[in-house]
Amino acid sequence: MAPIHLTLLHSNDLHGRVGQVAKIGALVNRIRHEVEAAGGYCLYFDAGDCEDSILLESALTQGSAMDAILRAAGCDQVALGNAIPFRYGIQAIEGLALSFGKPILCANMHWKDGSIPAGLVPSVILDIAGMQLAVIGFTDDRMDAYSVFNVDVVPPETLLPGLIESAKTDGAEIILLLSHLGQKRDIKLAATVDGINLIIGGHSHDRIDPPLVVNRTIITQAGQYGEVLGRLDLEIDAESGTILSHSSQLIPVEGSIPDDERVLSAIEREKQRARAIMEIPVGILERDMEYLEGEECRAGNLLADALLAHFPGAQVSFVMGLHWEEGLKAGNLTKGELFSVNRSTGNPGRIRVSGRQLEQFFMKALQPESIIQKPTQMRGRMNGMPHVAGMRVVAHGAPPQAVDIMIDSRKIDPDEIITAVVSDYEISEILDYLPMADKEVEYDIPTILPDVLEEYLRRHTPLRDVPGNRITFTN
Repeated sequence: MAPIHLTLLHSNDLHGRVGQVAKIGALVNRIRHEVEAAGGYCLYFDAGDCEDSILLESALTQGSAMDAILRAAGCDQVALGNAIPFRYGIQAIEGLALSFGKPILCANMHWKDGSIPAGLVPSVILDIAGMQLAVIGFTDDRMDAYSVFNVDVVPPETLLPGLIESAKTDGAEIILLLSHLGQKRDIKLAATVDGINLIIGGHSHDRIDPPLVVNRTIITQAGQYGEVLGRLDLEIDAESGTILSHSSQLIPVEGSIPDDERVLSAIEREKQRARAIMEIPVGILERDMEYLEGEECRAGNLLADALLAHFPGAQVSFVMGLHWEEGLKAGNLTKGELFSVNRSTGNPGRIRVSGRQLEQFFMKALQPESIIQKPTQMRGRMNGMPHVAGMRVVAHGAPPQAVDIMIDSRKIDPDEIITAVVSDYEISEILDYLPMADKEVEYDIPTILPDVLEEYLRRHTPLRDVPGNRITFTN
C-alpha cells in the first residue's frame, strides 16, 4: 500500500491581522489544490489567539468575527487561545464556536462541576484516507485570572496519557496536539509524555524551523501575526500510521500575495455585523470628554464615575488613564464611537482597602516616572494619571512626598477600611502599585470597562459635564 502524503498548514497568534489572513486564505487554497492534485491530503490548523481587541470588529463581537474570517480562510480546526476567555469570560467561547462553525479544541478547561464550557470539545478524530488522526487541543493553564471564572484549567501533563489512550482506543493512529502552551511547555510535554507524534504550537510567538524532534515528537510553530504560514509535509505508512519522513517550511506571507476573495467577503460580512452594533445609540454628550495622556482629564474622571456607580454601596473608585486611546466628542454618541476610543478589556472589581493602602497606591501612581511608564503588556500605552471618584487626593510636593486621601472634607485614617472599585489592571502585578490576589476581589465578569461606560452614559444622558480637580498638588 502506498504511503499517505499529508500536508499540515498552520498559523498561531494572528491577533486580529485580517489583512494577513486574507493572504493566508489564498495560500491555503493554492497549496491544498496542489497537494490534492498530486494525490495527497491537506489540512489547515490554527493554534489559538486569532482574535484581538486591536481589531474593532473583534472587540465589538468578543472575538467571534476573527473566527468567522479564519473559517473562510479554509481553517479546519482551532485551539482555544488565552485572549478571549481572559478578556471576556468563558461564556464568550460559545460565540467563537458559532462563528467558526464547529467547536473550539481544548481538553484542559472545564467548569468546577466537571462539565465542559459551551463551544469546546477536547479533541476530534479526522479520517485521512482511512487513517485516523486525533487532534487534541490545549490552552495555557497558568493564567491566574481563570480562578475568578469558576473554571479549572488543568496542567496538560495530568490529562494527556489518558487522552492518548482514549484516542487510540477509538482508532487513532497519529496523535497531534494543537497547543496554546508555548514552546517551552511543548518541549517539556513531548519529553515527559510518550505517544505524541506531532505538536503544532502557539502562545510564545516562536518561529520553529526546522521542527524540533523531542522523544520522537515533531514540534513546530509559525511565529506571530500571520507573518508566515507554517507547512509540515508528512509521509505516513498507510498500514501502521508511522510517520516515515517529514519536511517543513515557514512560508512568508508577503504583500504581493493576492487576497482570497472568500476571506474578503467574510471580512466585509463581519464589518457589516460590527457596523450594526456600532450604530446603536448610547447617549448624548453636551461637551467634549477629552483624554490627556499624562494629566487628569474628563475622560478619565468619567470612567472613575462610571466604575463607582457600577457597584452600589461602594465609597470610592480609582482607575488609570491608559484605558483610553482617545477622548469622546460632544454630540450624539454611538456604541461604535465609545468602543473605538476605549477598547479596554479590564474587568471591574470591588475591593476592601485601608487608607494606608490607598496612600501607597497614589504615592506610586503620582510619581512622574510612573505616569510616563509604558508597560510592554499594555502595547506601549503610557500609564498616565490615576483618576478618582468619591474622594479627592491631595499630593504634597512635586514629586509627591506624601498624600492625603479625602472623602468629603474628611481625611481618612490610615487604618480605616474603604470599599473601592477598580479594574483588574489597577491591582495587577503589571502595574505593581497595589497588587492583590484575585480571591480578594469581587469581580463582575464578563463585564468590561466599555460596558461600564455604556451603562453609565445611558443612565446619565444627556451628560453635561464631568467635574475635575480631583487630584491636587501642593508645594
